[in-house]
Amino acid sequence: MKLAFAASVVLLLTVSCDAQRVWRDQFGPSLIASSCPAWKMIQAYRDMVSANCKKCDKYFHCMGNYNAVHHCGANVLKNRLIAKAISDCRELCQSEKKRSSAADQVANRYGRNGGNCAGKYLCAYGCAYNPHNKSCKRKNCRRRG
Repeated sequence: MKLAFAASVVLLLTVSCDAQRVWRDQFGPSLIASSCPAWKMIQAYRDMVSANCKKCDKYFHCMGNYNAVHHCGANVLKNRLIAKAISDCRELCQSEKKRSSAADQVANRYGRNGGNCAGKYLCAYGCAYNPHNKSCKRKNCRRRG
Protein backbone atom coordinates (compact mmCIF):
# COMPACT_ATOMS: atom_id res chain seq x y z
CA MET A 1 0.00 0.00 0.00
CA LYS A 2 2.78 2.46 0.94
CA LEU A 3 4.72 1.63 -2.20
CA ALA A 4 1.63 2.21 -4.31
CA PHE A 5 1.11 5.61 -2.66
CA ALA A 6 4.72 6.62 -3.28
CA ALA A 7 4.52 5.45 -6.88
CA SER A 8 1.35 7.54 -7.30
CA VAL A 9 3.10 10.60 -5.90
CA VAL A 10 6.06 10.09 -8.20
CA LEU A 11 3.77 9.57 -11.19
CA LEU A 12 1.73 12.68 -10.35
CA LEU A 13 4.85 14.78 -10.01
CA THR A 14 6.37 13.55 -13.24
CA VAL A 15 3.17 13.86 -15.26
CA SER A 16 2.15 17.23 -13.82
CA CYS A 17 5.37 19.00 -14.75
CA ASP A 18 8.03 18.98 -17.43
CA ALA A 19 10.60 17.44 -15.11
CA GLN A 20 10.25 13.85 -16.28
CA ARG A 21 13.88 13.78 -17.38
CA VAL A 22 15.02 14.57 -13.80
CA TRP A 23 13.41 11.34 -12.60
CA ARG A 24 14.07 9.08 -15.57
CA ASP A 25 17.57 10.15 -16.46
CA GLN A 26 19.04 10.05 -12.98
CA PHE A 27 17.20 7.22 -11.24
CA GLY A 28 14.01 6.01 -12.85
CA PRO A 29 10.67 6.35 -11.07
CA SER A 30 10.69 2.90 -9.45
CA LEU A 31 13.93 3.54 -7.56
CA ILE A 32 12.69 6.85 -6.20
CA ALA A 33 9.24 5.53 -5.32
CA SER A 34 10.69 2.73 -3.22
CA SER A 35 13.41 4.79 -1.57
CA CYS A 36 13.72 5.97 1.99
CA PRO A 37 14.52 9.56 0.84
CA ALA A 38 11.23 9.72 -1.06
CA TRP A 39 9.35 8.56 2.03
CA LYS A 40 11.09 11.11 4.25
CA MET A 41 10.13 13.89 1.87
CA ILE A 42 6.54 12.66 1.63
CA GLN A 43 6.40 12.62 5.44
CA ALA A 44 7.69 16.20 5.61
CA TYR A 45 5.00 17.25 3.15
CA ARG A 46 2.31 15.49 5.20
CA ASP A 47 3.62 17.16 8.36
CA MET A 48 3.52 20.56 6.66
CA VAL A 49 -0.07 20.07 5.48
CA SER A 50 -1.12 18.75 8.90
CA ALA A 51 0.58 21.63 10.75
CA ASN A 52 -1.11 24.27 8.57
CA CYS A 53 1.26 26.83 10.08
CA LYS A 54 2.06 30.14 8.38
CA LYS A 55 5.64 30.96 7.34
CA CYS A 56 6.76 27.39 7.94
CA ASP A 57 7.12 25.93 4.46
CA LYS A 58 10.89 26.57 4.40
CA TYR A 59 11.27 24.61 7.66
CA PHE A 60 9.47 21.62 6.15
CA HIS A 61 11.47 21.87 2.91
CA CYS A 62 14.65 21.88 4.96
CA MET A 63 13.60 19.00 7.22
CA GLY A 64 12.37 16.86 4.35
CA ASN A 65 15.75 17.15 2.65
CA TYR A 66 17.68 16.76 5.91
CA ASN A 67 15.82 13.58 6.85
CA ALA A 68 16.02 12.22 3.29
CA VAL A 69 19.80 12.52 3.27
CA HIS A 70 20.81 11.96 6.87
CA HIS A 71 18.22 9.47 8.17
CA CYS A 72 18.18 6.96 5.33
CA GLY A 73 21.22 4.79 5.82
CA ALA A 74 24.88 5.18 5.00
CA ASN A 75 24.65 5.98 1.28
CA VAL A 76 24.52 9.75 1.77
CA LEU A 77 25.56 10.48 -1.82
CA LYS A 78 22.70 8.45 -3.31
CA ASN A 79 20.27 9.93 -0.76
CA ARG A 80 21.43 13.44 -1.62
CA LEU A 81 20.95 12.83 -5.36
CA ILE A 82 17.45 11.43 -4.87
CA ALA A 83 16.45 14.30 -2.55
CA LYS A 84 17.82 16.83 -5.03
CA ALA A 85 15.94 15.22 -7.94
CA ILE A 86 12.67 15.28 -5.98
CA SER A 87 13.21 18.89 -4.88
CA ASP A 88 14.15 20.02 -8.38
CA CYS A 89 11.09 18.39 -9.89
CA ARG A 90 8.81 19.98 -7.32
CA GLU A 91 10.28 23.42 -7.93
CA LEU A 92 10.09 23.03 -11.72
CA CYS A 93 6.39 22.29 -11.29
CA GLN A 94 5.97 25.64 -9.54
CA SER A 95 7.94 27.82 -11.94
CA GLU A 96 5.31 30.58 -11.78
CA LYS A 97 6.42 31.32 -8.21
CA LYS A 98 10.11 31.94 -8.95
CA ARG A 99 10.96 33.96 -5.84
CA SER A 100 9.39 31.39 -3.52
CA SER A 101 10.96 28.59 -5.53
CA ALA A 102 14.45 30.06 -5.16
CA ALA A 103 13.98 30.40 -1.40
CA ASP A 104 12.62 26.84 -1.26
CA GLN A 105 15.74 25.60 -3.03
CA VAL A 106 17.95 27.42 -0.51
CA ALA A 107 16.07 25.63 2.30
CA ASN A 108 16.32 22.33 0.41
CA ARG A 109 20.11 22.66 0.04
CA TYR A 110 20.51 23.76 3.66
CA GLY A 111 18.75 20.61 4.83
CA ARG A 112 20.62 18.31 2.46
CA ASN A 113 23.89 19.79 3.70
CA GLY A 114 23.02 18.99 7.32
CA GLY A 115 22.01 22.48 8.46
CA ASN A 116 20.07 23.22 11.64
CA CYS A 117 16.60 23.58 10.11
CA ALA A 118 14.89 24.43 13.41
CA GLY A 119 17.43 27.12 14.27
CA LYS A 120 17.17 28.79 10.89
CA TYR A 121 13.54 28.33 9.85
CA LEU A 122 11.36 28.19 12.96
CA CYS A 123 10.96 31.20 15.27
CA ALA A 124 13.84 33.13 13.72
CA TYR A 125 11.99 32.93 10.39
CA GLY A 126 8.55 33.70 11.83
CA CYS A 127 7.35 30.09 11.99
CA ALA A 128 5.59 29.22 15.26
CA TYR A 129 5.62 25.44 14.72
CA ASN A 130 6.87 23.22 17.54
CA PRO A 131 8.15 19.92 16.10
CA HIS A 132 8.10 18.22 19.50
CA ASN A 133 4.37 18.57 20.12
CA LYS A 134 3.42 19.42 16.49
CA SER A 135 1.60 22.58 17.54
CA CYS A 136 1.46 25.90 15.75
CA LYS A 137 1.10 28.63 18.36
CA ARG A 138 2.76 31.98 18.85
CA LYS A 139 3.66 31.00 22.41
CA ASN A 140 6.04 28.42 20.91
CA CYS A 141 8.35 31.32 20.06
CA ARG A 142 8.25 33.18 23.35
CA ARG A 143 11.53 33.35 25.17
CA ARG A 144 11.68 31.47 28.41
CA GLY A 145 13.62 32.85 31.20
